[in-house]
Amino acid sequence: MATRERTYRCVGGRCDGMLHTMVEERRIRLSPPQDGTLLSSPERALAPSGEASGTDYDVRRLLAPDGKWHEFLLLSSWTTMQAAVWLNRRR
Repeated sequence: MATRERTYRCVGGRCDGMLHTMVEERRIRLSPPQDGTLLSSPERALAPSGEASGTDYDVRRLLAPDGKWHEFLLLSSWTTMQAAVWLNRRR
């Protein structure tokens, strides 16, 4: 069985705007960017489970500013409406 990697844009939190590549996952804990890179590998971005500096993100479909539905990494504590407002405000 082939695994599919997808790259998502983070919405909200300390990783806002960062791109992250995931393999078939729906929730992930990301560490804040350390070196300013925009595209990070899963191994470098994952925080150890006991580390408090990580932030939980969920994959969710949102209506993007281009008028189409896309999947984003969204702060798990945010509602879809909060994320939609955040995305459209940053145009």
